[in-house]
Amino acid sequence: MSEALKFLQDNTLHYVATVGLDGRPRVRPFQSVYVKAGRIYYCTNNAKAVYKELQKQPDVQINALEPQTMSWLRVSARAVFTEDAEIKKEIFAAYPSLKNIYQEPANPIFAIFYLANPQAVLYTFKEPPRELAV
Repeated sequence: MSEALKFLQDNTLHYVATVGLDGRPRVRPFQSVYVKAGRIYYCTNNAKAVYKELQKQPDVQINALEPQTMSWLRVSARAVFTEDAEIKKEIFAAYPSLKNIYQEPANPIFAIFYLANPQAVLYTFKEPPRELAV
């Protein structure tokens, strides 16, 4: 597993930045990161603004913070939505609390996306920013 993927999995509160429908920046927390075969997945509700924003403008940045060292990882990528039923089931298994929101992986409002062509940079207060392989 790459250092970037490990950082994301170890620090599960991520801030997702999108371009709002009005062209202004929007940032919100996500906590359901899922990694399979080196691909980073997130889930959302297809009625939410974040879904509509990413449909219109798929460029996204993810920021995760390691609170002990205050190091943070910024991942820039393009969000690609998928209807992969198997991945939806796996995300449900990884995050049982999703059942309280969506009841089942086949719920039509349950949307998942992965990060295409991610580029990661690790920032610390001790060294210059460093690009990490994802």
